[in-house]
Amino acid sequence: MLEKLTADSFEDHLESIFLLDIDTNTPLALKLSEVTRYTNPAFQNDKGIREPFSIIFIGPAQPILPQSSYVLKHDQMGVIDGIFLVPVGKDDQGCYYQAVFN
Repeated sequence: MLEKLTADSFEDHLESIFLLDIDTNTPLALKLSEVTRYTNPAFQNDKGIREPFSIIFIGPAQPILPQSSYVLKHDQMGVIDGIFLVPVGKDDQGCYYQAVFN
């Protein structure tokens, strides 16, 4: 499924909640806060190549998850298996996680 996801797939769900199961009874709620496209003006998508993009989620300040592949669940997108999240920062809003799609 990951190979079919595009920036458009996520832009439709900005500010919505994705649930991540960890080894507790309560899933971790991550809010999709940003979608960034990495478009080169010379990029030609006539060969079915996905436009590179990244997404940023905001989660609670604790626990800070290690970079790893995770399973996310979303009410409308369903189950996203194998998304690689990297913690990229922390502030008073919580911990930020990034996934990059090439």
